[in-house]
Amino acid sequence: FRRLRWKNYTIVGDVTVSMYPYSTQLLWWIKNYSTDSVTSSYVFFNDGDERPDAEKIIGRTGGIYAKECNSFAAVKKLIRETMEKGSGGDRPENDIEALIAGEREFPDRDFQVLIADNKAPVKDMALVTSLRKPVRIILCGADPYFINPDYLNLARKTKGSVHLAEQDLNALSLIREGEALRIGYKIFVLHEGLFTEKDEERK
Repeated sequence: FRRLRWKNYTIVGDVTVSMYPYSTQLLWWIKNYSTDSVTSSYVFFNDGDERPDAEKIIGRTGGIYAKECNSFAAVKKLIRETMEKGSGGDRPENDIEALIAGEREFPDRDFQVLIADNKAPVKDMALVTSLRKPVRIILCGADPYFINPDYLNLARKTKGSVHLAEQDLNALSLIREGEALRIGYKIFVLHEGLFTEKDEERK
């Protein structure tokens, strides 16, 4: 947040079990720098409110909670309540469903910041065409050996961006078919409109 200095956006955060450390970091930032340093618009999701995996329907998985929060205490309460209502279940998450909710709840914001789990695939990518605003993704748990291409593709399709601890991937939508993108030790190639990891034999 210090590096990017965004304004007028909604935070959409994955608060399933694997994301607990990063939710804590978000709260630490807000406690030390206040909501004025980020935003007052928040959406948190837990992927289904303990719903059995077999009953999770794309677009109707649920476990999504939105609120205008103007204090550290309010953000902490919303995160805690969302966490307590669900643990996440299967690894893929309903990121797009949560982003759609964010656009609906906070229509005056210019874009959304998704705090996402690099190790969790996006289960509802089929809904991405329903999004109307850019998605800027803070990718948690990323490392030079593994970047989940789902988030590169989500950012590209919404004309957004991906942000790692020490690297910002902007203008992904301008990369052309067949062009390569290096992130850490990995190379991704845009093939038929999607980023795919380059095979070892093609390096």
